[in-house]
Amino acid sequence: MRKIAIEEHFTTRTYQEYLQKSITREGGSALGKLPPHLEAKLLDVGEERLRLLDEAEIAMQVLSLTPPGLERVPSSDAHRLAQDINDELADIIRQHPTRFAGLAVLPTLDPQASAAELERAVSKLGLKGAMIHGQPQDSFLDEERYWDIFAQAEALGVPLYLHPTLPVPGTLQAYQGRPELIGPMWSFTVDSATQMLRLIFSGVLDRYPNLTFILGHLGETLPYLLWRLDSRWKFAASNCHLERLPSQYIQENMLVTTSGMFYDPALLCACMTLGADRILFAVDYPFEPNKAGADFIECAPLSEADKRKICSLNARQHLHL
Repeated sequence: MRKIAIEEHFTTRTYQEYLQKSITREGGSALGKLPPHLEAKLLDVGEERLRLLDEAEIAMQVLSLTPPGLERVPSSDAHRLAQDINDELADIIRQHPTRFAGLAVLPTLDPQASAAELERAVSKLGLKGAMIHGQPQDSFLDEERYWDIFAQAEALGVPLYLHPTLPVPGTLQAYQGRPELIGPMWSFTVDSATQMLRLIFSGVLDRYPNLTFILGHLGETLPYLLWRLDSRWKFAASNCHLERLPSQYIQENMLVTTSGMFYDPALLCACMTLGADRILFAVDYPFEPNKAGADFIECAPLSEADKRKICSLNARQHLHL
């Protein structure tokens, strides 16, 4: 069965060098310090990566920058880095146009520049949307100063992938004494789910009703919570007005991927609450092995028609592949 994997990471030498320098400065993120074998896999966009795709019978990867992204990089550095990374990504795709597509990276702390870079990345470089890594430095993504990014994404008809990264320093108290909860075990889920809910309750999707967000890990627990969100919404603050129920925004403006969540009960929950039309295949390479993700969806207790939607048809529709 043809498979398009849409959350598959890469990096560039320029980006890795910048991260290594930032780690030594105050506020530098250790997430950018990768074991040598992982860094090598992220840098490889040639024969070895393609060989592993062929072994797993994956036709195409949609490449995106590995975390931590540029959301906490000062604008003075982020502008240049975003352009360099997106240009390099476009070059990779031109070399293997049937095997790779891509999501842009943005200098998020400068929303106007981000909107311009998104337009350039989609219209001139042929990228299929953008990935935003976690909460911006000392701010929240739903603040109105970021809405230029959402207006541009809606106008271009491309999705924004909300990918988690490490919590900002001000939110670390909840994990004090339990460092194992920081990262993919738990805080990643809290980060992305909370960002999505903030975007809903801020009215972003009332202003931009055709905007689409993508969340990995089969929706970061949100499909499991739809009834609860609608039920408790009745008691929400009266100064927060929405045009739809919370569940409707999730069902109509959000897509989810199978990245890093190879678990039948979670997949069935997403299918029951969102429908197979809203789920896209992903692996989260190289943090998960391609074959594990491919075997999971091939063996999933779903109809062949639903598997085809998840494996490739939905990605072709929503990413214009």
